[in-house]
Amino acid sequence: MSDKDSKDTFSASGDVAKTDAGNQIIGGWFSVFKVKGKTIVDSDNEEVDVASYNKVYIDFAKNYRDANFDHEDEIKGSLIDNILIDTPEMAKMLVHQITGIPMDDIPVEKLGHFGSFQIHDADDYADAVKNKLMFSIQGTCQRVEVEDNE
Repeated sequence: MSDKDSKDTFSASGDVAKTDAGNQIIGGWFSVFKVKGKTIVDSDNEEVDVASYNKVYIDFAKNYRDANFDHEDEIKGSLIDNILIDTPEMAKMLVHQITGIPMDDIPVEKLGHFGSFQIHDADDYADAVKNKLMFSIQGTCQRVEVEDNE
């Protein structure tokens, strides 16, 4: 039995975790690495290498700021915030700084990349929230096979 067989498989839900109707902001998790301490694997049964993702996160934040819906070509919004929460200590520090709750009392539900987009058009914003449209982020990737030397 491989290590991956004991991990949870990510199920992309597309759930929106943050909205602000007055500013037409919609946000959620771009990528999730761990849920309640368990490592998540993607639809290819592979886990995200968090150290490598850190480089992707920086490149994304600097160079890919456009959003659309359901992978369509038309730009619908712009990135306004994003944060990489890659350790339990980082998650606890953020909650502690905002709420004042002692760090030892803060449960960590998820680790990953969270962000928000401002949607340019009010009708597009309303449609996205009402129909729970999946927002898509700009950028491309390459799949590279790596030999397992275990």
